[in-house]
Amino acid sequence: MRLMARNFKRAVSDEQKNEKTELIISAAEKLFESDKFERITIEKIAKQAGIAKGTVFIYFKTKEEIFLSIAEKETANWKKHLTEAITSACVKDKKITVEVLCNILISSLENNNFIKLISILDDTLEQNIDFKKALHFKKYVKSEMQEISALIEASSGTLKPGNGIIIINSLYTCAIGAYKVSNPSDTVKKITKRPGMEIFDRNFYDLMHHISMCYIKGFIASDS
Repeated sequence: MRLMARNFKRAVSDEQKNEKTELIISAAEKLFESDKFERITIEKIAKQAGIAKGTVFIYFKTKEEIFLSIAEKETANWKKHLTEAITSACVKDKKITVEVLCNILISSLENNNFIKLISILDDTLEQNIDFKKALHFKKYVKSEMQEISALIEASSGTLKPGNGIIIINSLYTCAIGAYKVSNPSDTVKKITKRPGMEIFDRNFYDLMHHISMCYIKGFIASDS
């Protein structure tokens, strides 16, 4: 009597699962360094990782979920950078000025993958994920923002408790807009080089420095 073949799923340890997850995330990060999100596919990520396309779907339901995991990782790096920079600036209990705070905030955005990710976070990455994943991510980001905000308040001689989170949240919104207008299409880039059209040739960091200085100083003045 011929026995029917059975497909047994090989057990995989948590460590192996974590390694596979990190492999997929690293592959997506590598592709994102030189390409736009919309041009990156699950097939490309799988090829970069050296695994089958179907394997990716075992760990992530959508491409957006993969990049949301990257966003979480980059948010942690962003907080670490800010924490170290603010702590270093506050030597011997010295309070930091608005100018110093703005410079620190702008320097924290020099990680290209981080600013690229947050510029597509709300209108792209969070549009194709389930509720559980979205809630986990939002709770995580809120926690990181609260820690940074508390540090900013403690390091400043002018910000009141609760103001730090308002400033971080507002500047996050500004950063999204500033990044998008600073990275126009190739056609518009050519136009900005024409005489009289220089106003459209925007530099992200110059824009953000101007916005953050004006906003924080204005916020402090209006709240005093």
